[in-house]
Amino acid sequence: MVKKRMFGMLGGVLALAILIGALGVWRPVRAQEEDAFVPGDVNGSGAVDIGDARMVLQHLVEKITLDENRLIAANVDGKGVSITSARLILQFLVDKIDGFPDAQRPPELPDPPPGMRPAVLPTADGPLEGAVDVVIKDKPDTFCNPINISYQFQNDDSNSFNSRESADPALIIYKGEYFLFASHGTGYWWSTDMLTWNFVYVSKAAMPEINYFAPAVCVIGDTVYLTHSSGGAIYKSDDPKGGQWTRVGKPIHWDDPALFVDDDGSVYCYYGCSPVDPLKVVKLNPNENMKVIEGPVEIYQSNKWANGFEMSGDKNEVGNDPWLEGPWMTKHEGKYYLEFGVPGTDAAYADACAVADAPMGPFTLCTNSPVSYNATGYLMGAGHGSTLRDLHGNYWKIDTAVLSVNTMFERRLVLFPSTINAERQEMYANMVRADYPIYLPEIIGGGFENPGPDWHLVSYGPAAVSSSSNLNSSKGPDKAFNENIRSWWSASTGNAGEWIEADFGKLVSVNALQINFAEQDATGKNNLRSNSWVTRYLVEFSQDGGTWHTLVDKSGAVAEPNKAQDYTHDYFELAKRIGIRYIRVTNKGPVPAGGKFAISGIRLFGHGGGDAPAELTDFTVNRPVSDERTVTLSWTAVPGAQGYFIRYGSREDARHIQWQVIGANTATIRNLMMGVDYWFTIDTYNDSGYTPGTVAKKAGWTVPRPARPVEGPDPENFKDTDKYPVYEAEAATVNNADIRSDRDASGGKSVGNLHNAGAYLEFKNIEGGPEGGAGTLWIVYSNGNGGATVRTTVTVNGTILGQFVLPSTANWDTFKGFGIPVTGLTPGATNTIRLGGGMGGFNADFIQVVYE
Repeated sequence: MVKKRMFGMLGGVLALAILIGALGVWRPVRAQEEDAFVPGDVNGSGAVDIGDARMVLQHLVEKITLDENRLIAANVDGKGVSITSARLILQFLVDKIDGFPDAQRPPELPDPPPGMRPAVLPTADGPLEGAVDVVIKDKPDTFCNPINISYQFQNDDSNSFNSRESADPALIIYKGEYFLFASHGTGYWWSTDMLTWNFVYVSKAAMPEINYFAPAVCVIGDTVYLTHSSGGAIYKSDDPKGGQWTRVGKPIHWDDPALFVDDDGSVYCYYGCSPVDPLKVVKLNPNENMKVIEGPVEIYQSNKWANGFEMSGDKNEVGNDPWLEGPWMTKHEGKYYLEFGVPGTDAAYADACAVADAPMGPFTLCTNSPVSYNATGYLMGAGHGSTLRDLHGNYWKIDTAVLSVNTMFERRLVLFPSTINAERQEMYANMVRADYPIYLPEIIGGGFENPGPDWHLVSYGPAAVSSSSNLNSSKGPDKAFNENIRSWWSASTGNAGEWIEADFGKLVSVNALQINFAEQDATGKNNLRSNSWVTRYLVEFSQDGGTWHTLVDKSGAVAEPNKAQDYTHDYFELAKRIGIRYIRVTNKGPVPAGGKFAISGIRLFGHGGGDAPAELTDFTVNRPVSDERTVTLSWTAVPGAQGYFIRYGSREDARHIQWQVIGANTATIRNLMMGVDYWFTIDTYNDSGYTPGTVAKKAGWTVPRPARPVEGPDPENFKDTDKYPVYEAEAATVNNADIRSDRDASGGKSVGNLHNAGAYLEFKNIEGGPEGGAGTLWIVYSNGNGGATVRTTVTVNGTILGQFVLPSTANWDTFKGFGIPVTGLTPGATNTIRLGGGMGGFNADFIQVVYE
């Protein structure tokens, strides 16, 4: 009865509101400059209007939920938000009352920290129908990855090229401003806010290394020091904004260096870029032209057998040796955090972290590694980067994202809010929705725990798409809306007038737009920065398909040589929302470098006008004992969900890595660490809401972490066969494999066909030494499979130690030893060791256990 009476009253008030709006007799009141708070201004427009009463009524019938500030504005009689609140607002609009004398005011807020400001997000004033007034903010509160700089075309020594790149970023602060260095840039950038980046051109004549990979940079006093990979020469400057540099010297040759200045003024260089070699560090003397005075010291070696994130492949599925590279050092509360990139330029590009008490180690791998990882979503890859504490004391991680379509090294830069937990000695990057709008560093209330506004992607999978032309069937207009930067629409030409259009099938509320251009068939000779390339285009939108309005007009964009103004990832934040059903982008000029007009992503953020999906409360987690670097999750599809974000991490309260799933209800993730527990949660989302999951499920470990195997000598060079017995494969229990004559094997026999399903060798009564415990298992085998991945599962006394890749030995006639650290040995000739097959072929010769 009460509910029926309430809705009756609401209906009367709504009817009154509609009548007032139709008569046009309402009067808005504007906020005075000295007092930005207006009682009754629920929608934050700066005026009391009919939309404020509407929002109060929608809140009361649970159509919307008002946040704290809007509740204060709606409480115009000081007695809480009720039907009376809406009635009083309407009475004020028709001059029935003169004001709200009993309205509550928000508490006085402290002045913001120097250089910081609160966000002023787009307002939602009135209905979407007719919301076509476009106001692009000159000073936005957000940005959207990838960072919008001019990515330089590569292959400068060739007449043919078709890709851009910036990668391996080094971000520092110098004299209160941000400086960004990246691979292959013919210069670098500086900024006051990490949004607008000003380019500094440096000629190759002045610094031949300026186009090398992986710059490293540090600040000592008023001087900036810069070096690069594959060179090692160090330069210095007291005026980096002026682009003037002096060569210091070349201490040693290093790859992927990172310069670090400790609190006591000591300088270190961390370096390494190899699938085989470890990372190293040297200590330098800044008073003797950076002369090496200590080292090199080996500080970290990869171990893909224990760390899934070090496995190569876009989804860590290939298993080749990882490229261990790109170190960077951050000191926090007396601890030294060494981050580094693995496994290389794949979608699974990630940064891990190790911590030490001293700058030269020893380092211990953090169990929450990888720190940054993003193998799914619009942007993929988050490796080989750096970490910066901004001017306000908050950490940011800048990394390399991977396209690798036109060429392997087609890459971009991405920036995420980060943090360091000193008690746990762990570094984190918040990767959840990291390619959605993110608050800028100067925004109060942003950062690691609250990275961005609650805007949703409203442009995925339009109802209809069309274009002026398509280069081919794989470059259709749908590719500009499929949330994959690795695919794109391309027109058949680069001529002015080529266009792409989409119909979303409904009116959507838009707060921000990102448009991402792609490189298709660029053919002009690369003259690095000495060009005036710029993308000229027009973005229009419509609510009915007949009347079109301008959203962005860069038809007359101009550029100058060496200014790097050909931006490819433009992002625009609106001062107030607009309503869009149709969107169209039209080329207005020559495409940079003579390519086709191509777009990899037209991305609109706002609200789809519907309801958020329900929470996903149940799912299964399977972490197989056969390979605990892998986990598979599955669940029942949630009605209304467009996709899912799996959030996970090595602590229940720190699940900051994400895995995005669209169009499926299962996912296999292969980047876990052996010997580490994990917790998983699944969030749901669509164009109208993001619903975080509240259920966390644990996937614990059972198999100990295997140490990195060591490739041993040829079999004839093995030592101490009297002390450490040799156990021939043909004498073992052989299942579903064949004993064969083999003149190159020990004893003239080996066991082959171990690729068969269920194949294994089981050795019994193996000597474990007088005390047992740990040792090294040497497997002598041949593998002539070339590039194919061959694995064996090693089990010691019933405990699976893991799967191990057996490298190629060049051919089937060449036998080599492969050493695997083992645990769980028992004293005496009491051990049973099984080598499992079924994962690629190898011929087994013998094993030997060294227990001392």
